[in-house]
Amino acid sequence: MLKKTAFLIVIITVFSIILSSCSFFGGGSSEPHRIDPNPSPSETDPVVPEPEPKPEPEPEPEPEPEPEPEPEPEPEPESEPEPEPEPKVELTTAEKIAALAKELIGTEFEYGGQGPDKFDNSGFVYYCCVENGVKLPRRTSKIAEYGKEVTRAELLPGDIVVFADEVGGTVSLVGIYVGDRQFVSCNNASKPTRLLSIDNSYWKERFICGRRVA
Repeated sequence: MLKKTAFLIVIITVFSIILSSCSFFGGGSSEPHRIDPNPSPSETDPVVPEPEPKPEPEPEPEPEPEPEPEPEPEPEPESEPEPEPEPKVELTTAEKIAALAKELIGTEFEYGGQGPDKFDNSGFVYYCCVENGVKLPRRTSKIAEYGKEVTRAELLPGDIVVFADEVGGTVSLVGIYVGDRQFVSCNNASKPTRLLSIDNSYWKERFICGRRVA
């Protein structure tokens, strides 16, 4: 009987020790130990990397607008045809003689000169005519008889005008009539080739005749 009692005491004592141990390791809480449904991973547990988020697809670029068609250029207005150049009027021989006489205004006087840089009185008229194909005599007296005689009122450009040295005198000077009641003559060193008025009283009184040579 004593052995059974001692055995029970031993068992009770061991059981008490076991219960005490459980209480110590349980933190002294009488609540039952609960298992955490989301236990924190321990250092020994393998770390599973979280999956990287899939990149969002880039939006498709908007289609470029189609270029507007360029407007067709307006047709250029038809250009008016250029006027045809007026045909050159060929000067007559007489007109050429008058034109050359005017070109030589200002040329110096020199006895015996017959151009093209210096003239005497008859040499000037001789040069203007010969340069245009009229074979004129060189002497003043002969020039005064060459071609057709015309009056003062009948003068045309290119005609030769003949003057006396004094009123009622003999032939002394000649010149080239150029129109507009004017003539060109080369008279002396103090008065080189120049334009003169046939209506001037001096020349009007000494006018003898005109000679048409072309």
